Amino acid sequence: MSTEVLRQYHIPRFADVPRSEIYFAATSDALGPRGAKSMSESPFNPVAPALANALRDATGLRFASTPFRRDDVYLALEDAGLVPPLVTAAEQVQVGNGVDIQS
Repeated sequence: MSTEVLRQYHIPRFADVPRSEIYFAATSDALGPRGAKSMSESPFNPVAPALANALRDATGLRFASTPFRRDDVYLALEDAGLVPPLVTAAEQVQVGNGVDIQS
């Protein structure tokens, strides 16, 4: 990971994925609609476990429920004492020359 702080990690988007070529196989399935074969379950099923394992490798914590929201990850890291407490917008913020502003 090249970022110093986990919350600044850039999650890859579609544009970040390398180009790929798609080849169609000339096959048919009697049970599928118009002879189509199922394919979406195969690449989709391992995604959540792979992300959970990546989070465990990166943080040392086990995340057992989905979705993996960044706020939930940060709060789990905070509970484990691995990051400083999160400052919310409702808390006081000191601006400029010492003037306190209440959000």
